[in-house]
Amino acid sequence: MKPTLFITTLVLTIAAACSGEGRWEGKDAWRRCDEAITNWPGTPAPPCAAMHICANEAPLSPGARGKLTRMIAATPECPEP
Repeated sequence: MKPTLFITTLVLTIAAACSGEGRWEGKDAWRRCDEAITNWPGTPAPPCAAMHICANEAPLSPGARGKLTRMIAATPECPEP
């Protein structure tokens, strides 16, 4: 394999892994809620469906639940769970 092709493949693989979409798949997705809520608005909110997982499955403090509600409200086309 040519070095350029290898590097391109590596970069694309890392970018796909870091995009965040895939991290919300799986039975333990709710475990990522605290980090997503804590880091918002410094980092983008997770997808709407992921925020609904947080609302319905994650054990959140009242403060985190309030922030999650604001995250959902700030996300276009994301209804309340």
